[in-house]
Order: sequence, then C-alpha cells, then structure tokens
Amino acid sequence: MSAGSWPSGLPQLPLVGVAEEHLANYVESDVDAGPPKRRRNTTKRRIIQTVSLEFTGAQYAIFKTFYQDTLEDGALTFDWTDAVDDTAVEFRFAEPPQVGQWTPAPDPDDRFYTLTLKLEVM
Repeated sequence: MSAGSWPSGLPQLPLVGVAEEHLANYVESDVDAGPPKRRRNTTKRRIIQTVSLEFTGAQYAIFKTFYQDTLEDGALTFDWTDAVDDTAVEFRFAEPPQVGQWTPAPDPDDRFYTLTLKLEVM
C-alpha cells in the first residue's frame, strides 16, 4: 500500500522524457564446460525509470515535504502515472533525488530547479 500519490501541484510530465532500465533478473552458475548456465531469479521484474523535472521554488518546497515527510525520506512507495505508457503505477525511490538549482534568486519562490529522480516500478 502506497503512502500517497504524487502531489498535483508538482510537474506531471518529465522535462525531456524518461530513461527506462530493466535490471537483470537471472542468476548465473559456472559449469564445467561452455558458457555459464542462467536461470530466472524471480517472477517480478525490476524496472528503474529516470526522469528529469523542472520545479519552481514553491514546487520544490512541496516536493521536499512530500519526499521527507510523506515518503519518510523515500522509504515508502507512492502512486503516479508511468511516463512510458500512461498507466497508474506504484513507485519508490531507487536512490535519493539529485537537485540542481539553475536560477538563483534572493526569494526562494523565484528560484528554479531541475530534479533527476530514479524511481523503481513496484
């Protein structure tokens, strides 16, 4: 069960698309002769999606509250739309977000950020 949904006040579409990585789902065993033997590890596939999003300062504040408090620093899952096929999917953070500020300003709400998120499809 997810901790909640991606907040509606945050960007809903990636900045430049999405990269999808299918992680290996097999184990290899050495054999006496020939190539290593492979067998499937689990029936659950591990898929990591990397998305980049632009945030205003106000949106970044919403994101920080969502990530730190609602998702307990990324430990919990959340519901969002899969950027690849537009289906409802449960995600969790595969690693902490990468944040870059590209427009500094005295007022935090006037700043702009790019966040790169590595999300695991549950």
